[in-house]
Amino acid sequence: MKSKKEYKEHSGVLLTDELLDDLAGEYEKGTWGGHSGAVRLGRPRFGDEKLVSISLKISPSSLAIVDRKAEEQGESRSDFLRDAIDKALVNQ
Repeated sequence: MKSKKEYKEHSGVLLTDELLDDLAGEYEKGTWGGHSGAVRLGRPRFGDEKLVSISLKISPSSLAIVDRKAEEQGESRSDFLRDAIDKALVNQ
């Protein structure tokens, strides 16, 4: 089962898996009226905020679970952990 994710563009537009699939279908049929915009290489930006590095210690077994779940979702360890932290902060 494919996990449903939602992302927000810098402009605030909500990008869902369904919307991206629809846009990809239009592009493949040659009916897409949009443009790709600027492509930026490197790490993603989070609005005007710069990312800061943190260090924490967790057990090797927990790290193995994090890595496995990140891989299952097709994410890097950092992306997985950022998503987990964001979810925890929203659910306060």
